[in-house]
Amino acid sequence: MKITKVSEEILHVLYQEQEALTRAFCRIQESFESPNPDFKGQPFTLGQYRVWYTEVYGAWTYYTDWNGFNIPSDSLKPFVEGLFDPLTPEEKELVDLVRYRNGDYYLIGTHEDDDAFPHEICHALYCVNQPYREDMTEAVENLTNTESLEKQLLEMGYGEDSLTDEMHAYLAVDAKHMVDKYSVVLPTGYRKIIEIRQKYFRELGVEI
Repeated sequence: MKITKVSEEILHVLYQEQEALTRAFCRIQESFESPNPDFKGQPFTLGQYRVWYTEVYGAWTYYTDWNGFNIPSDSLKPFVEGLFDPLTPEEKELVDLVRYRNGDYYLIGTHEDDDAFPHEICHALYCVNQPYREDMTEAVENLTNTESLEKQLLEMGYGEDSLTDEMHAYLAVDAKHMVDKYSVVLPTGYRKIIEIRQKYFRELGVEI
């Protein structure tokens, strides 16, 4: 894997393979925003999470279900401080990259076989860039006919408290994918979200 700095506040970790990525990020991501309160913000073992995930989704398919991750630095602190020990080798390798980093930052992770980078950049900007967050929040609030998209996101495993963030990211870069793969009816007004994304991506120097 390799780590690069997208901006002063955004770090990107790129893995060669999906499984290495998901093994490293699984517990870190789910402690940040799992829809299950037994895991969100709570220490848990990988075994405990595997049992729950298998019960809900019918099989342990996490390592092939997800292609990108996004984590604010606060969510990494419990792993740095040892609350999730013992770390797996993949978790330790990732945590050691940021163990001594000071200040707030946002960490995104992707792998080479899937282009999840633009989607994860949307999440990063939503967290670290207040004007972006305000513009996107207003645009999401002005959407109509959002039921199809919201239902699909909940079925994909996202929590209700992260719907605004997820809706904006999927509409900003993955609208066609949501239609083609899930037959989602796109909300009226979603093109405004694409326009906002294009503006801030240009300022950041990110091209898609």
